[in-house]
Amino acid sequence: MCDFRPINLIGCLYKSISKILAERLKKVIHLVVSQVHTAFIKSRYILYKPLILNEVIAWLKKNKKVAFAFKVDFEKAFDYLSWEYLDSIMQQMEFGGKWRSWIHGCLSSARISVLINGSATSEFCMERGIRQGDPLSPFLFIIVAEGLNIALETAKQSGASVGIQLPRQGPSISHLQYVDDAVFLGSWSIENAKNLIRILRCFELSSGLKVNMSKSKLFGISVPNCELELLARYSNCSIGSFPFIYLGLSVGASMARVSNWNPIIEKFQARLSKWKATNLSFGGRLTLCKVVLSSLGTFYFSIYKAPVKVIKTLEKIRMQFFLGGGGG
Repeated sequence: MCDFRPINLIGCLYKSISKILAERLKKVIHLVVSQVHTAFIKSRYILYKPLILNEVIAWLKKNKKVAFAFKVDFEKAFDYLSWEYLDSIMQQMEFGGKWRSWIHGCLSSARISVLINGSATSEFCMERGIRQGDPLSPFLFIIVAEGLNIALETAKQSGASVGIQLPRQGPSISHLQYVDDAVFLGSWSIENAKNLIRILRCFELSSGLKVNMSKSKLFGISVPNCELELLARYSNCSIGSFPFIYLGLSVGASMARVSNWNPIIEKFQARLSKWKATNLSFGGRLTLCKVVLSSLGTFYFSIYKAPVKVIKTLEKIRMQFFLGGGGG
């Protein structure tokens, strides 16, 4: 069952009720969770996270600060979430008993049937987890993730965890999180990093959200390799290198260098390799260039200024394809 992949079939009546509750929750979610959460909250954007992370890493490198970044992967986050922990967090946030009973009713209404050799078993009840495709699920996950944010803030205040203190009376940043995509930052010391891993372990025991260490990566900034390897062995994670991808964007590299734009150029070429320019009409090639190719780099261009050479290379690829040359 380790590769269990649920297929959620949500009934029309349930989805209507869930949508009504989600719309109500949407109006107050920004009041009960901290600014660290940007997913599914009005006026908070996904681009904030990679932009902040890239700027912090650049500042650390420029000022020769010794620090670490820990990019974690939550294992099947929606499937393992504890209902009891969710209810306790909602109670601490002063959600009323009626609201919490509605949420519990939605969660406990799910039934599971497993296919074994092509035959379905009898249905049985869920005891944890939230459903993919449920309008409520993203908001409930954010509420649970707020518990981790509170734990990290408490650890910072007690001195058990030390984040990155930004200059000019800036904030101290210890983590950036977008739903289940999280990066933790801290001043380098073996004990500081171990305390972070202990906090994640305690959060796992409480909430059910387990960090998959085998898919998580540890990054060092001016950290001796021997110390980084020691911590990687302790946590059973691997050592990563800059730049790396976070929320679809490359962070930790100077985007003024043409070589760091190779992923975008390769994405253009990979997309065009699936099409035969000679088999498409003039209008088909024009539509593909305008609708598909023009949107591929938009995410990067939203926060990074592309070098002139990169722009010319992308335009050349588009023009070659448009004129029937293949573009690859």
